[in-house]
Amino acid sequence: MTALREVEDALVATATYEAEAAARGRQLTAASSAADLSWVRYEGGLTSYLEVLDVQRSLFSSQLRASEAQQLRLTSMVQLYQALGGGWVAEQDSVFVETVDNR
Repeated sequence: MTALREVEDALVATATYEAEAAARGRQLTAASSAADLSWVRYEGGLTSYLEVLDVQRSLFSSQLRASEAQQLRLTSMVQLYQALGGGWVAEQDSVFVETVDNR
């Protein structure tokens, strides 16, 4: 029962973080467009540089949130693999790395 609960929790987390990452991606696209537009407005003399800086700050904040959402999404995928019984053996990894390095 515990294994089923862990898999279910991991599936829900993965779906939730997938949706959040997609939403943060859309937010990042909108913030990037706003930054571009504010720069064009500034170059046209329609706004102050303070607005450009404020929009760039907002863009940076959106980039951080998108990065955090991506990290949570990837972490939830690893937790799902672990809950499904997947994993890796450190010894096998070290043999693989040594093989690749010796080429």
